[in-house]
Amino acid sequence: MKRPQFVQVVFPVLASLLFATGIANAQKAGDLKIEPYVFESAGGEKVEAELGRLLVPENRLRPQSRLIELAFVRFRSTSKNPSSPIIYLAGGPGGSGIATARGTRFPLFTALREVADVIALDQRRVGQSEPNLYCLDPVDYPADKAPDRQELLDSFRKISRTCAERFRKDGVDLEGYNTKESADDLEDLRKALGAKRICLWAISYGTHLSLATIERHESSIDRMILAGVEGLTQTIKLPSNIQRHPHPSNSDRPVFWRRRSLAAGVFLCDVEGRFLGRRAGLDGLHQRRAFPPWLGHGLHDGLLFGTIRRSPPADRRGSQNLPARRHH
Repeated sequence: MKRPQFVQVVFPVLASLLFATGIANAQKAGDLKIEPYVFESAGGEKVEAELGRLLVPENRLRPQSRLIELAFVRFRSTSKNPSSPIIYLAGGPGGSGIATARGTRFPLFTALREVADVIALDQRRVGQSEPNLYCLDPVDYPADKAPDRQELLDSFRKISRTCAERFRKDGVDLEGYNTKESADDLEDLRKALGAKRICLWAISYGTHLSLATIERHESSIDRMILAGVEGLTQTIKLPSNIQRHPHPSNSDRPVFWRRRSLAAGVFLCDVEGRFLGRRAGLDGLHQRRAFPPWLGHGLHDGLLFGTIRRSPPADRRGSQNLPARRHH
């Protein structure tokens, strides 16, 4: 007996939907997929690596939250006895760790393999992570008109609202995209990798995320490398703020200040990358000293690059003992 055409058409479709639903239901937070990957830098250099994807809840405050995907590239360590994995956190927020690794910092990523596995992470909603929530709508403001603060604010607010509405229609829970969720993503990534602790290497907003992570998961952090630090409650970015502070040597050279809540003070360095001193409460230092050679790789436009360790290093040869304390 010949089956009706409707059954012949609809049954395979329903079967496919049920199969896909079964796979989706089988997925759970913490599922990790890693595959071989040939990573190529912007300069055309290629290196064997791994592309990883981790499933995490979009909003951990909602028990029925959907799952989203974090993407990362792992450069395997060349050491026979590697230390804790190093995870790079880009700034922004909105910067891509994977894209950063393709750029001028590529030699640093590969060099750090001598110490441990190095992971370039695309934080939630960024780069190769899914969903990607870049808002690409252009600012509708005349290029030949002098900027007006209120008009610019209105333009950006309009774009932000349009993008937010579009994301919500796509099922995105925007309340799940915040620093606390990203900090918990790092803890979930540590567990998925089977690492006892992780090291965080970060710049700008990435340092803000690092400090939030050590506040929430202190026992999971081995060491931190922070450049252009933004504290949890203190961030100085306005040029007017920088210009108000005098140079400690009374010269005309511009100075970049970075307030560090972690070290309860402000570190100074000039555009040539020399450490000028630290001001914190009663202990003001105006001593000038050069950065160690190995630190030069981490400097960008004269921003201070410091390290924070859980315990003092056994060998300090060739490094400056930059003043820093653990965060509590």
